[in-house]
Amino acid sequence: MVLNYTSGTTSSPKGVVLSHRAIFMLTVSSLLDWSFPNRPVYLWTLPMFHANGWGYTWGTAAVGATNVCTRRVDAPTIYDLIDKHKVTHMCAAPMVLNMLTNYPSRQPLKSPVQVLYISWFDCRFGLRWHKTLIYTLFNNKLIDFGLDKSPK
Repeated sequence: MVLNYTSGTTSSPKGVVLSHRAIFMLTVSSLLDWSFPNRPVYLWTLPMFHANGWGYTWGTAAVGATNVCTRRVDAPTIYDLIDKHKVTHMCAAPMVLNMLTNYPSRQPLKSPVQVLYISWFDCRFGLRWHKTLIYTLFNNKLIDFGLDKSPK
């Protein structure tokens, strides 16, 4: 059983209790939906205590992943870690991806990184931003679902 808290970035602070069954179902469905391979190299840009890292806190352990952790979520650090550890997978909030896309010293990645992000698609960025992000930042597919950050 897990008790998760959020500080209330977009609404009031809250706590959520997940049962063993819920954790198991979240973990298995996350791994299957993303076709998570054995022994990936996963970069943590999500807080592990907020929604259990979207299920990947447990999922990365289940598939023998190398976990790359960072104390700083900024573009230079993330790009350095991707290059240094040959990161294959990461999850990120749309604002983190926006920061990476707009980093002026951005260089093409040496190998693709699969990225999962969950959010309401913010119309301020528009479809052009979404396509630019997919093709220029990671040269890979992004999976977008849910209404996690929809405006109140």
